[in-house]
Amino acid sequence: MNEKKHIFLYGERQIGKSTIVQKVLTKLDVEMGGFYTKFDVSSDGNKILQLQSVNEEDSICGEVAKWCKTTWRVDANAFDVLGVQALTKNPSPQLYVMDECGRLEKDAKQLQECILGILDGETPVLGVLHYKNSKWKEVLRKREDILFLEATKENRNVLVERVICFLQKGTFHQTMV
Repeated sequence: MNEKKHIFLYGERQIGKSTIVQKVLTKLDVEMGGFYTKFDVSSDGNKILQLQSVNEEDSICGEVAKWCKTTWRVDANAFDVLGVQALTKNPSPQLYVMDECGRLEKDAKQLQECILGILDGETPVLGVLHYKNSKWKEVLRKREDILFLEATKENRNVLVERVICFLQKGTFHQTMV
């Protein structure tokens, strides 16, 4: 039996992966560390991506990417600084949240190293993988200690309880999915 410590959700864009994570977090009473990303609009009307700590009292939040006509302009340094701060602010969380990991972090090497270090530890991670392929995403997909669950329209409502059940048991077994 292949034991898993972490769960990462994946699936098509706008399928509800982050919503599943938010619903799970509202039902758990645990100390958390980590981040989530959210879209917003800048003062000049452009779409931006912000990285924010899961702990609102940390006030770790900032712009990490901006949409420029046809592509994202990514600030790898902002990803490194804000992401590492959000992951390390709480020195002993019971759960790490990483929503989401994907292609935009490809040049944020400090953040990647921090994430890999956390995954090597004992604290479980609840994460989301971006739907598009990237080298960074493939690094995560090769790990044997992560259970990857696909979110679909058909299963997204039951995934909340399934993820909670897995997290409360403390380890995840490949045979359970």
